[in-house]
Amino acid sequence: MPDAPHVVAVTTLLMTYNHAGLIEQAVESALAQEVDGGHEILIIDDFSTDDTGEIVRAYGDKYPDVIRLLPSEQNMGNPAVRARGTRAARGAYVALLDGDDYWTSPQKLRKQVAFLDRRPDCAICFHNAIVVYDSGTDEPHPFHSQNPSQRLSRPVPPETSTLEDVAVGNFMQTSSVMFRNGLIDRFPKWYFEAGILSDWPFHVLNAEHGCIGYIDEALSVYRVHAGGAWSDRISYYQDPKDLVDIMAIYDRINQHLGFRHDRRIRKQTAYLAARAAGLLAEDGLLAEAAVHARRSLSDAPNLKGVRGRMRLEVLARPRLARLHSKARVARSATRGRLSQLRANRPLRK
Repeated sequence: MPDAPHVVAVTTLLMTYNHAGLIEQAVESALAQEVDGGHEILIIDDFSTDDTGEIVRAYGDKYPDVIRLLPSEQNMGNPAVRARGTRAARGAYVALLDGDDYWTSPQKLRKQVAFLDRRPDCAICFHNAIVVYDSGTDEPHPFHSQNPSQRLSRPVPPETSTLEDVAVGNFMQTSSVMFRNGLIDRFPKWYFEAGILSDWPFHVLNAEHGCIGYIDEALSVYRVHAGGAWSDRISYYQDPKDLVDIMAIYDRINQHLGFRHDRRIRKQTAYLAARAAGLLAEDGLLAEAAVHARRSLSDAPNLKGVRGRMRLEVLARPRLARLHSKARVARSATRGRLSQLRANRPLRK
């Protein structure tokens, strides 16, 4: 439960770490909000090693009636910082804002409060966002769209989603989320082990207390930059370790929810395990690949796609996979020699 009573309508929980070049835009976008019933901005700097701490302290000195600082005395990581900030929030509602993102409408919080006031069945409310790439390699685009084609995009969700929907995957951009304060009585131990992926289990814990509402307006910017661990690395699904970490969270969520949504969750882990098996096999780590291939086959026994299933069944047995790999190399070498012979064959008159 929160440590303080609800004395304002909204707490903006602004979490930041090494965002010296970006944090001012985030803070200014929070200060610009027009909120009825009071608004506090709770800033937690998680022991930054750049100038972020100095910047937020200057804002705290300038706006002491609005901004409250709760700095970390050591780097705590996302799960612990969010739990700490949630407990300390004094607002009836809490809005999340990452220090490298920003809000684009001064009406953002007011619109979400109105939605949650109108929908007492909802525990969470979120909205669309614009994805902006600091590198300039991609054009900005909506996070939610009818036909998403970009890596960092999702389909437009329905106006109301459920616990089951978020249990099988996170579809909310962090800085678009507002939730009712005080829903989580106690944070389970497994939540603190989720690392930078903790947003998703955090939403699951809140969604146990009500549904999830969606506002189809882009009211924030999700900034993609080299310092963003999820957008810059994990979302590519190219590192087997990242895939293992995601599967571990699926397993903890599944267990936490009493396996009520086991079939849908295992369908997701089957896909991730199959991908991990393929990546490990490409690196020649066939024993490790076999572990994940067997998990994929077990989690989704009716996996569609004959070629995909046959490959998993091969990878599930390292000795067979080695033989298959040697045969493939031999066939490739034979084709190469035949091509060379044809290329050197004299032309007939």
